[in-house]
Parts: sequence; C-alpha cells; structure tokens
Amino acid sequence: MNGTRGSVVGVTATLTVMGWLLMSTSAWPAVKKQPAPTQPDIARGCIAVRNITFQRSFLRGTLVSGRIENTCGRDAYVDVRVVFFGIRGDEIDEDFPRFLVPAYGLDFRVPLSREAQTGGGLPAYAASGRVTEVYAQFQP
Repeated sequence: MNGTRGSVVGVTATLTVMGWLLMSTSAWPAVKKQPAPTQPDIARGCIAVRNITFQRSFLRGTLVSGRIENTCGRDAYVDVRVVFFGIRGDEIDEDFPRFLVPAYGLDFRVPLSREAQTGGGLPAYAASGRVTEVYAQFQP
C-alpha cells in the first residue's frame, strides 16, 4: 500500500509541476502594452518622431522614449533635443543625442542624466520630459 501511495504522490507532484510550466510558458505571446504618447508627433520632411512618451519607472528610471521613422530611402543622422522639466516648469536637464537611423526607423530612449538625478545633493524630480527639436543630416 505504501508503494502505491508514494507513486500517486509522485505522479501528482509531476503533473502539478508540468501544469505550472505549461501555464508560465504559454503558447500565447506576451503582449507588451505600449504607453500612451505624452506629446504630439514631430515631422521634419521624411523624418518623423512618433509615440513620444515621458515615463518614470522604478526599474528604468526617468526617460523619454519614442520611435524615429525614416522614409527618406537612405540612412540619416537624426539629432533630437530632449528636455526634462521640474515641478515648477523649470528646465532641469537636457540632452542632444544623435542617432544613425536606418531607412526603416529606430526606437530610442533618453534617460534623465545621472548629474541631474544626484547633482547638488538633492535629486531632481522630473515632472515631465519632451522632445523639443529634431534635425536630420544625410551622408553624401
């Protein structure tokens, strides 16, 4: 009797683990919800910056993200000016990253700088962040 009970418990435990594994690695792909844009798209000719979003996250930090679409038919250097604003609307940080954007586009993320986060002994609290300027330059 003990031998039968042990094998039933073993089979039950195995089935439980297999069920848990099947549920955790479901055949349905996880759908990542895209945050809603926090500002309108910016277009400069055949270059467009879309889905611009300001986010504060414990894991990712404070950042501005979006997608640069390039319908020019060739690679372009795209300069983006990103500005972070404090609670009173004052500019607390800015960055001017340059991206080499292929013909199909590129996702980007620009974080609040470490200096702004720790400068002066008091961390800056960014209440908002925006893309304020976009420039494109092409290779000859």
